[in-house]
Amino acid sequence: MTRLREFRRITLALLVLTTVFIMPGFLDVTNLPKLLVLVVAAALLIALLGRGGGALPATRPANWLLALFVAGMAVSALMDGQHRYRVLYGVWGRNDGLLAYASLAVMFTAIATAFRGRAARLVLFALAGTGAVEALLGLGQHLAGTPGYWAKPYNPIMGSFGNPDFASAFLGIAAVALCVTSMLPDLPRRLRLAALAFGLLAASLTVLSQALQGTLALAVGGVVAVTAWSFHVLAPTWLRRLRMLLLAALSVGTVAGLAALADRGPFASILHSANLADRFYLWRAALAMFRAHPWFGVGIDAYAEQFRLVRGPDLIDGGGVGTTADAAHSVPLNLLATGGLVVLLPYLLILVFVASRGLRLLRSGDQPLVAAALLGAWTAYVAASCFSLDQLGVAVWGWALGGAIVAASYPQPVGVVPPAA
Repeated sequence: MTRLREFRRITLALLVLTTVFIMPGFLDVTNLPKLLVLVVAAALLIALLGRGGGALPATRPANWLLALFVAGMAVSALMDGQHRYRVLYGVWGRNDGLLAYASLAVMFTAIATAFRGRAARLVLFALAGTGAVEALLGLGQHLAGTPGYWAKPYNPIMGSFGNPDFASAFLGIAAVALCVTSMLPDLPRRLRLAALAFGLLAASLTVLSQALQGTLALAVGGVVAVTAWSFHVLAPTWLRRLRMLLLAALSVGTVAGLAALADRGPFASILHSANLADRFYLWRAALAMFRAHPWFGVGIDAYAEQFRLVRGPDLIDGGGVGTTADAAHSVPLNLLATGGLVVLLPYLLILVFVASRGLRLLRSGDQPLVAAALLGAWTAYVAASCFSLDQLGVAVWGWALGGAIVAASYPQPVGVVPPAA
């Protein structure tokens, strides 16, 4: 048991460090340092799991899907024999290459292995604590009114991400976790009040950042968390009514959101902004790359190299011949364009598997608030990832929360116990 606790502490410390670690004065202040921490973390966790004799039998379905995903990326990488460094490390300033995604898969496995049952709440607490730190940092940046020297010069709320879009996405995810954590009855009252205060602060900063993915993550994650919470907390008569209202609101919101994306409906002026219109160009380019290379994509993180070949004349007319982009700004579409179906299909299966384990966790009635928080925060990440790219400080929580949901859905202690470091 002592060895298991030590393994959990190491995993959580590396998880948090991936988000908060930056190197001021370094050429790439945010992305490359986070990749370094993530790769070192993956190597250490593999060593510890290997010494323990392998993964838990209960997590084998997830491990097979993760192995299929990484193998798909490796096959796609082998098809591109000219850019080995880019395949491994990704393009400069993004670093979403094979090493990054393989390391994220290892983080998923480590958490699904060692945080089963009630221990899954430790991942939730780690996210809440990191969210509180990032909220304080974002508040200081907002009050100072000047972005850090590693940031873009249009919004001071950057956190440790160097970009208000990524900071907003993380704060939206963390706000869901913090607000639900404040409702846990077995926590001391002062901690619940602190979690609520930081949750409201994170939510406020998410809105103030004026970034689409953060607001979307907060809204979707909040609705999912409240809906999941309603399954076991409210009285049965009110439960049915509230559940129907929440599902109706979610359905109407989904339809209205899709209509707004097509520049239709009452919310079109809000969602169909110039920034979102630019994303349509990027998504169309990703689909063009997929049609040209459906099975293995154009090469891992090779979106930038192919973008000018597939961009339409309307984009050139609007932005000029120098207009370029290094990612599709949608994780599924970016994986589809650069890795093809051999990468996207396993990725989607992983999402479906996590969702199915989350539903099973809800039906079990075990830890209803923890289940609501994990599902809400994970869904918030998935929603944000559809409109953004995988910045490693944010992405690591999406994969960690997925592993925590899988772990929580297997409450019985089976298999091996990870050894001490």
